Amino acid sequence: SLEGVTAFILPQLLAFLNDRQDWQLRSALFAGLPVVCRIIGRGATEEFVLPCIETGLVDNEEQVIAQALSCLARLVEQGLLSRALFLPDKASSILDRYSAFLIHPSKSIRRTAIQVFCTTGNALGSPDGVVYLVPVLQP
Repeated sequence: SLEGVTAFILPQLLAFLNDRQDWQLRSALFAGLPVVCRIIGRGATEEFVLPCIETGLVDNEEQVIAQALSCLARLVEQGLLSRALFLPDKASSILDRYSAFLIHPSKSIRRTAIQVFCTTGNALGSPDGVVYLVPVLQP
């Protein structure tokens, strides 16, 4: 059941983020999270999983960061994150917080950051994609 997934399985999966010795495990976690998120739905994804993705974005390993960004792009593509997360408000939007990855020294991180922005633009549609993406991308 959904309650079982959020009460037992999700905390176990997310505990793997605490394993600082095994970056491959953390990377694999982000690769598999979109499948779990399809089961738990938008609410639990935004409440439990998104903060974990943000933890992955400050990891020491570039491959973990790239996989966390790729996870984020897949969640956007699957419609598991609400539009409100991308729109500017009093706090910074997801786009504002992650725009620095577009100029990261790592090619794989830059590539997956571009994927996040492209996927978000497609999800927002026109004209919202332009209205909300262009100000973030301008120098």
